[in-house]
Amino acid sequence: MSRFHQAPAVFASGLRLKTGDLNRAVSFYTTVLGFQAEEEREGVVQLLVPGGGQPFLTIEEGQGVTPRRPYETGLFHFAILLPERADLGRFIRYMTERGVPLHGASDHDVSEAVYFSDPDGNGIEVYTDRGADEWKWEGGSVYMTSEPLDIKGLMEAAENTTWSGLPQGTELGHIHMQAADLPASERFYKEGLGLDLVCRFGRDALFLSSSGYHHHIGLNTWNSRGAKAPAASSAGIRWFDLAFPNEEKRTAAVERLDNLGFDIVKREGHYAVKDPSKNLIRLITL
Repeated sequence: MSRFHQAPAVFASGLRLKTGDLNRAVSFYTTVLGFQAEEEREGVVQLLVPGGGQPFLTIEEGQGVTPRRPYETGLFHFAILLPERADLGRFIRYMTERGVPLHGASDHDVSEAVYFSDPDGNGIEVYTDRGADEWKWEGGSVYMTSEPLDIKGLMEAAENTTWSGLPQGTELGHIHMQAADLPASERFYKEGLGLDLVCRFGRDALFLSSSGYHHHIGLNTWNSRGAKAPAASSAGIRWFDLAFPNEEKRTAAVERLDNLGFDIVKREGHYAVKDPSKNLIRLITL
């Protein structure tokens, strides 16, 4: 586990997706990506990284589920962080050989990444970080960009080794959400949850983190400015978990959100709150 995804950081630690075809979804995540599936219970399957402890991703099956629409709020992508650069090279070669289409491939300066979607249209990023000592910071802001990915260099890093599934140490790197109102979302995540604003792309995207990471949460309005939330029947994200290092930090966030006027519901083991775009977040401690 990277130092940016454990205490004292505040970070996205898991998410839950809704699908109309559980077998298809689980097959994709296990057969194509290499997650380990636990036994189905009442239409819900938890997926783990082999050798990992906590569930990475939970998928639930619903009745009458409708396709997700790209121009609504909700998930832009969730990001699978691989431990080593060679892992990403192996993964790209593997996906190419399987014929799985990639929607994008970028060098973000802090990281190298490829993008694709699951059968329900949920965006997925698979990436590897450059060393934190290589990230460029100035005045609390980190430099990030989108340049062409050095696929040849990644393949060379992988040498002749082959992809054999998600390596131990793979983790949820970040969550990127589609927002309806970026200033309102910034207030929620920065003033309410207490995350640091570390990068801004014009008026359309911003990135927040804790403990000096390049981003734990991304937000954009590229396809969703002024958009409505998905219907309850829609496939896609149900919620994501935001992990706090201790109860004191979580309680402070709950109090700040309450002072900002957000409705917070206490559940067994977590607090539930919706951001200004109606994205549901569970505030947990690990």
